[in-house]
Amino acid sequence: MIQPPEKMSPTPPISGMDQGEPAEALYNVRMRTSVNGKHYSGGEEILPEKDIEEGVARLFKRGFESPPRNHRAEISISLKVDGIAAEQIRKWELLPVRQLESDNEETTKSFIRSFLALSVKEISSEPEKSVQNILDYMDSFQKPWASPMWGASLLAPSGEIVPTSDHGVRTTHIGIRTEARLDLLTFANSSGISGRRFPEALMLASKVIAQPLVHLEICVSDDPSYTTGYIANKKTGYIRLPHIKKAGLTGGGRIYLLHHSPDTEELADLLSELRGRAFLFDKASPVYPPQKLTDLLFTCEQELKCPHPIHSSPG
Repeated sequence: MIQPPEKMSPTPPISGMDQGEPAEALYNVRMRTSVNGKHYSGGEEILPEKDIEEGVARLFKRGFESPPRNHRAEISISLKVDGIAAEQIRKWELLPVRQLESDNEETTKSFIRSFLALSVKEISSEPEKSVQNILDYMDSFQKPWASPMWGASLLAPSGEIVPTSDHGVRTTHIGIRTEARLDLLTFANSSGISGRRFPEALMLASKVIAQPLVHLEICVSDDPSYTTGYIANKKTGYIRLPHIKKAGLTGGGRIYLLHHSPDTEELADLLSELRGRAFLFDKASPVYPPQKLTDLLFTCEQELKCPHPIHSSPG
């Protein structure tokens, strides 16, 4: 019998609240860049008041420099700063990170299929059919003619799409404490990972996987030059997957595979949490070195046998 997911733990208090002191004022700073009216890049941070000006300048620079110079005349940058109520903030721990050692797309696809076969049987009565449906959907948004997706697609355990009121689900309001970011970068550098994409992807996946209704997430970037993706799960953590697609393809997307088909209230609660609840990560988890396909699958199989989620918990 398939068991329902556990409820999310109550929101831990923000520093100072349990001593009767006022909580630190925090703000969500978001940037979106479009070119000729089409979304091009984005970014966000959660910052204390004293760091807002610096954060706005940092995000503006990133947005302005993201399109090629020959498209600068068509650029539009939106910056937004919102205060966050203390009760709307969850302090959380980042998922631990594992890595697949792969130098080609075939190895990575083989891992994804095998991982899904191990994981999906926990939630589906027809796991083989579910796995194939998920793989077919992944293939559909990686076609050369596929258009970039606006947000994530929700899939039921069967691998079928769960309709939402708009074209995809955006997950926003994520940030990380400076100390946790420095720890994460140290862990990442020791494993040969660099660049800003990884910390942002890990934060997003950690928020998504913290939702009780979400079983796992798969991400393929729509950037034609970026071929590293990931798959994340409550029990195995975040698994970094090089060569998840061929270079040059503009297609990409995110899949949030749900633990069960939600009713209207459950779906509304999930969308509200993903879009509006602020997650502030205050603790970094380990970043493990790459493992060969068979070794990583063995590790994942052992972790998936654990009766309860062991990762993505309050910091």
